[in-house]
Amino acid sequence: MKKLLVPLDFSSSNQNVFSYASSLARRSQAELTIFPTGSKRLLKQGSQFLFVHTNPIEQLIGALKETEACKAIIDVAQQLQAKKINFRVKIDGGSLLRRIVKEAESNAYDLLIVGANEPSRIRTYLRGNLFSALLNDVNVPIFIVPTQKEFNEIDHITYAVDLSDYDPAIIRQVKTIASLFDAKLTIAHVNQEEEDGQNAVYMKTLEKTINDTLDYPKVYYKFFDSTDILGGIKKQVTLNKSDMLAMINRKEASWTDFFSDKSLTRKMMNELNVPLLAFRK
Repeated sequence: MKKLLVPLDFSSSNQNVFSYASSLARRSQAELTIFPTGSKRLLKQGSQFLFVHTNPIEQLIGALKETEACKAIIDVAQQLQAKKINFRVKIDGGSLLRRIVKEAESNAYDLLIVGANEPSRIRTYLRGNLFSALLNDVNVPIFIVPTQKEFNEIDHITYAVDLSDYDPAIIRQVKTIASLFDAKLTIAHVNQEEEDGQNAVYMKTLEKTINDTLDYPKVYYKFFDSTDILGGIKKQVTLNKSDMLAMINRKEASWTDFFSDKSLTRKMMNELNVPLLAFRK
């Protein structure tokens, strides 16, 4: 990964979002771009939009007002500078949605990192309709951090893979993140009752899955039958003491479908208090 994007409102509940974002940036040596919310209220009168700050932080300090939110931004910048993380703070006068979508789509980000106030109310973090719009307009993978979840270094990742919709490009991305943390990677597939002939398809895909992950020394495979996909994956995440769950969206679904109240991924977020890495196909 080379470029990460994280919108932050700099409230205390977003500390864990920042912790995961900075950890990913430090380990991958990626550039971290921070988008503060409420941009119009941050800059001193006379400071120009578009304002883009990079190291060192003197320019940032000179442009920001003396408010608690601005002090929090400077504190974050100082923490990143102390950790020797390459970062930018980007502020402009446009709408938050347009800024995030434009930035994510035009600057080839590898990951968009956001927070969820509660597993069952992910949209509240990005103010209602904004999150739904992001789901429709942004194609980069989304790393979703429950804001009430204390930061833990990622030691074990479970990738809930659907063998009927396997994508080697996505599994490479999951392996990349696992390797950054030297984490165990469990490839988990829950097999429901299928029509005749599906077993042969699954076996062929299973061979590809194993071949595509053999080069990672800490990979494990768990394939089992269950009529309850949600319960099966939840059990694996709990038994494995996984620190992150990765899932993929089906081809025919939109991001909005992916996170709808009826979707498996949304239900998984409701019941598991671990960060979720969501891919769109």
